[in-house]
Amino acid sequence: MNKFVENWGRFLNGKSMTTAELKLNLFRQIDTMDENRLEELYGIMSNYLASQNNLDEWSLLSEQQQKGILSAIEEAEANELVSHKKVMERAHKKLANALQS
Repeated sequence: MNKFVENWGRFLNGKSMTTAELKLNLFRQIDTMDENRLEELYGIMSNYLASQNNLDEWSLLSEQQQKGILSAIEEAEANELVSHKKVMERAHKKLANALQS
């Protein structure tokens, strides 16, 4: 039995591999992929790593910031949106009033 099959069997049976074995196993699988599958895997890995970064960034936000974002998502999902034009009109009015004061 070759080492790849042996390690893969250990993985499937829930037996842990060393970090070096995991990396080597992944490398061997990646090395035999055709170009389309390799590009697909690259996209999946990129998305996975980006989502991990997003989770890390989320934990850096204050509770108030997190609540604000969640509230905005709920409003958007309920189609309670304000158009860009309307937001800009309000901002211009506030700025004009502030400059006149």
